[in-house]
Amino acid sequence: MSVSSLLRLLPLHRQYVRWFEVLHPLHPLRFKDEVFHIQRHIKTVGDSMSSKMQDLQSTANDVGNVAGKSLANQLQLLDGQSKVMVGQSNLYNFQA
Repeated sequence: MSVSSLLRLLPLHRQYVRWFEVLHPLHPLRFKDEVFHIQRHIKTVGDSMSSKMQDLQSTANDVGNVAGKSLANQLQLLDGQSKVMVGQSNLYNFQA
């Protein structure tokens, strides 16, 4: 269940808490169990989101590294092409 789903359920949970307090004042342990269950679920969702965000950051770092290498290779290629053009120009001038 996503965090947005949990947030949408919050008003419903508040109503449930009010209903429980009014109709079941003799069962505070059931209420505590429900709160514990919800807190545990929120922690699970948070841990899952944290793990996915770490994976996403790792992937973003990998993409950045590959893009950096690609840029370095493109610069090296342009430098080589520039040298070829100078060489061709020198050859043309020599032959002329």
